[in-house]
Amino acid sequence: MPLVTRRTWTRAAGVVPLTALAAIAACVGAVLLTAGASHPTQLLVAVATLVAGALAVLVAARTLAPDAVHRGVGAARAAWAREDPAVELGADGAADAADALLALPRGWRVAAARGRVVVPQGRVETWVLRAARGSGRSDRRREVVVVPAATGTARASFGDRPHSLSPAWAAAGQVEEPWATEVRRRIGRHQDLPLAVVIGEQRVLVIALDDPRPETARARVELARDIAAIVGARG
Repeated sequence: MPLVTRRTWTRAAGVVPLTALAAIAACVGAVLLTAGASHPTQLLVAVATLVAGALAVLVAARTLAPDAVHRGVGAARAAWAREDPAVELGADGAADAADALLALPRGWRVAAARGRVVVPQGRVETWVLRAARGSGRSDRRREVVVVPAATGTARASFGDRPHSLSPAWAAAGQVEEPWATEVRRRIGRHQDLPLAVVIGEQRVLVIALDDPRPETARARVELARDIAAIVGARG
């Protein structure tokens, strides 16, 4: 089962194409190295290298590609739920429609929410983001934490551009809420990969580029709760 690391999804997205490129390069190299050999020998070496490369691609797809990694992430989160009685393992399925509507830009949807766990007053899950048909963009994974918050009618988005997706409603601009500076300070104290924080519709979402490890999820839950407290106290 793949190891769950800080750059789990970044690695998974690149493993199959990189393995395929390496296989092609190995085939070319084998042909060049056998340039002085007879034609049957060259052909045999080329075919053997291609077969080995194809097997390497298949193994990579089976063990390190996104579907396999989802199983690894699910196992890590199941272990988290077993170790912490306050954490419950949830079922994979659709994302909450209000979460997606608040957080996503136009042209993207959540194809699935996987690796879901329910924590006290919140959720942790991995979103499989899919672009509109015909866009040519591949699926993306984002690590998401959601906690309730007394946001009233306010909406705000804070993010590490260009790594984070900007909500569709943010294109029209947003009001500088009285708690915005304090929220920025709290985000600034959080050590993590690039992430976005989206506030509104009675919730706070933290959407991170990568790192599905349980210890990182716990820190993001704490971040989201702190932001919810700031918004609730000054809203």
